[in-house]
Amino acid sequence: MKYNIKTKYMVYLAAVTSLFSAILFGSSMAFAASSNVAASVSISAVCYTSATPNSISFGTMSPNTNVPTNVLVTDQDVGGNVGSYLYISGSSWSSGSNSFGISNTTWDSSSQSTYTGTGLSSTASNTAILIPSPSISTPTTSNDIYFGLAIPSATPAGTYTQTITFENSC
Repeated sequence: MKYNIKTKYMVYLAAVTSLFSAILFGSSMAFAASSNVAASVSISAVCYTSATPNSISFGTMSPNTNVPTNVLVTDQDVGGNVGSYLYISGSSWSSGSNSFGISNTTWDSSSQSTYTGTGLSSTASNTAILIPSPSISTPTTSNDIYFGLAIPSATPAGTYTQTITFENSC
């Protein structure tokens, strides 16, 4: 087998020249492929309700008296992402076997100097009080609701309790 040295060196020189060109001019000679991927996510609507304080005390009252709508409860949305309206409902007042009506408790969006407001009911009612939409910069939003109470005449003595339920509209 006859081997041509001139051809061998020419092939070697061509290979070295190509390697040098690839190293020296690689950025201009290389081609990068790119592609885009579309990403999506659906964020669900979330709202929370947290009443502060978690109990209301109207103090000691006599029959046939009332407390104006001025007992403040703040409803907060901690960590939600949508605004929502506050709904409320309640139960009758009870002490042992004695009771009086749900609607003797009233609510309003502002403090009152006289006994006024909307009577509480056992059905969740939209108060039209908006708890604003939280955001990343304001993660806790709130709004206020005020309560009043009228004690019917001839109500027997005792410590009466009622449950008030807060719900948000989402």
